[in-house]
Amino acid sequence: FLMDWLPKQCSKHKWAPKTYQSNLALIQNLIIPYIGEMQMQKLRPYHIEALYDTLSKTPCGQYVHGVKQTLTDKQKKRLLSSTSIHEVHTLLKTAFSYAVEWDLIHKIPLPRDAPKVNIEERTIWDEKTMLAALQTIENPALHLAVHMSMILSLREGEILGLQPSDLDFDAADGRGTISVNKTMQRANKD
Repeated sequence: FLMDWLPKQCSKHKWAPKTYQSNLALIQNLIIPYIGEMQMQKLRPYHIEALYDTLSKTPCGQYVHGVKQTLTDKQKKRLLSSTSIHEVHTLLKTAFSYAVEWDLIHKIPLPRDAPKVNIEERTIWDEKTMLAALQTIENPALHLAVHMSMILSLREGEILGLQPSDLDFDAADGRGTISVNKTMQRANKD
């Protein structure tokens, strides 16, 4: 069902390629290997709770493109994040709501409560750390890209999407402007 539902939703909602790829990866690597053999009509909240429990003990990269990987002992210690498990829940909730609408199942078989997300506070570099990092970069284009990411809080795709026409050195009383109006994404042909 999920592999049939995914392309329909992608085209219907005009998902970005990266959105399609990340949802496909969730389905191939975190759902199908564990409950993919079960009939959707037989799934119950108990099965989904068991899936979440299994995923909480699953190493990152256990499956790639749906194929089980051989992991080193070090790789086995790095477990899936609570955010990844919550993304599985969100995807299943959306997909099952369509299955109910399409009259394939009568009730969404998800547990009452979504898996908790453990939010870890990120450390932020201070001015000295940023300066030290910039001083180690010898490539001028890379230096500029990293500098823009730090100073302007631009994402990688936003920086890569910039073109000369996006720079106006005479705007804003001579201070200049940068217009971020597109982004570049890495995606495969599918």
